[in-house]
Amino acid sequence: MLSLRPGTRSDVPLILRLVRELATYERAPGAVVATEADFLRDGFGDTPRFHVLLGEWNGEPAGFALYFYNWSTWLGRPGLYLEDLFVLPRHRGNGIGRRSSASLPGSPSAKDAGGSSGRCWTGTSRRSASIDRLAPR
Repeated sequence: MLSLRPGTRSDVPLILRLVRELATYERAPGAVVATEADFLRDGFGDTPRFHVLLGEWNGEPAGFALYFYNWSTWLGRPGLYLEDLFVLPRHRGNGIGRRSSASLPGSPSAKDAGGSSGRCWTGTSRRSASIDRLAPR
């Protein structure tokens, strides 16, 4: 069963592990230079610069979404930028990515946000297709 919850300070080692697993999946295992101290400072201080939503499947870490708020000059409203959405390969096909995406502030179910955006920088068309399926219709 899926459980979604906000990441906390004590989750930083897990968050960094998931980020490294994402980098490995993207064929860039050595690209992550961020440290636990970086995540603690910028995500869990007095003024967080990002937020993390953790997905767990039957109590086991299954994936994460890392996002931050932006402001649209065109809409004149705040929005949300999804930096990363990653589900461990062994947990794919359970709707974790879709439910995580729908649970973010600014998803189509949220009324006050100016929408959400994100990026997909990957050489794998399979992942690109998965990201496209999560886009609001």
